[in-house]
Amino acid sequence: MAKNETKMPFAKLDDLFTTEEERQTANLEKVIDIPITEIEDFPNHPFKVIVNDELKGLSK
Repeated sequence: MAKNETKMPFAKLDDLFTTEEERQTANLEKVIDIPITEIEDFPNHPFKVIVNDELKGLSK
């Protein structure tokens, strides 16, 4: 005989101890600050920064 089982969706343990507002906030996109040393160049990226005298003049 085949069993007719219905799977019930259970809440995660963390969801039981958080508010609805906290759960909604956790799903939002966030801005994260990272150190500039973590940024790497894209290989074959079509846009390049050319470091020349004109660029150096803009930074002064």
